[in-house]
Amino acid sequence: MIFKKIIQFYLLSMIFHTISYSQQLVTYPLYNNTNEVIPDNSVSTVPTIGICGDIANSDYKIGHNNDFTVRVKKDNDNDWKDLFEYNTFVNSSTGDLSGVSKSSFVSFDYSGTVNIEITCNNFSSISGKVLIRPLSRNITQSISGNVLTLTLTSPPEFDAWNGKSYSDKLSIELNGNRYRNLHIFANKIHNYTTPTGPAVVVFEKVNNGTSNNIYNKSLWDGVSKKIIIKEGAIVIVPYSPYFESNYSTILMQSNDEIYIEGGGVLKGGINAHDVENIKIYGRGIIDLTNLPKQYTKNQNSY
Repeated sequence: MIFKKIIQFYLLSMIFHTISYSQQLVTYPLYNNTNEVIPDNSVSTVPTIGICGDIANSDYKIGHNNDFTVRVKKDNDNDWKDLFEYNTFVNSSTGDLSGVSKSSFVSFDYSGTVNIEITCNNFSSISGKVLIRPLSRNITQSISGNVLTLTLTSPPEFDAWNGKSYSDKLSIELNGNRYRNLHIFANKIHNYTTPTGPAVVVFEKVNNGTSNNIYNKSLWDGVSKKIIIKEGAIVIVPYSPYFESNYSTILMQSNDEIYIEGGGVLKGGINAHDVENIKIYGRGIIDLTNLPKQYTKNQNSY
């Protein structure tokens, strides 16, 4: 399934948001600190990878892919909500990870029935095959020119980490393009409790979302902590040669927690080796761009 091939971003699938069950639709604010990814006709676009995440922290921006423009609304309602189209990459070949294609995804929470409007900005009409995976969901759809409209009703139940959860994870493939697709993460609305206690570290949105927070590894790695990344906040975990095995990652201790609200971003990885009873949850994004990863058969590639 195409979702298993996402190699740039990992969208947290644990369900969390302090809202009422009676609401039908929850979306998150658009970002003010973005980098536009211009659509092109290339078959494979290899992302630029720095050395183990050694990037200019102040220059980091959220990747916005404008292949699609996506809106969502409650059924029988005229109030459309704009969604943020994140840029990501998927494997465009099998086995050796030798090629990647630009792709995109959106996220929101819902209950009941919602309508999704997808405008395809790369062509004037949807004339070829349309696949919405998993096919077993039998998603209701309609097409007008280059606009595809879907209807979702009650996300299905699945077993997540031995607990019941509800989520739609859809792949929208238009005109036979399997890899330049749109992923939709639509989760059921739930209510959880945020971390509390003396060890809580809270990251807020900075300068109306135009600036980034820098995670200080020297202060928080190796100690007990509960981290909250608020809606619209961007937290960068910088590369540090003094943490050889961790690079741009947060070093977790037993019983640590990281909660990322919807619209929050953690730019960096998480090292949870030889620990227990940790929690990583929320509706936000963990961005692993620039961390060591394999794009070719060469095991030492970044």
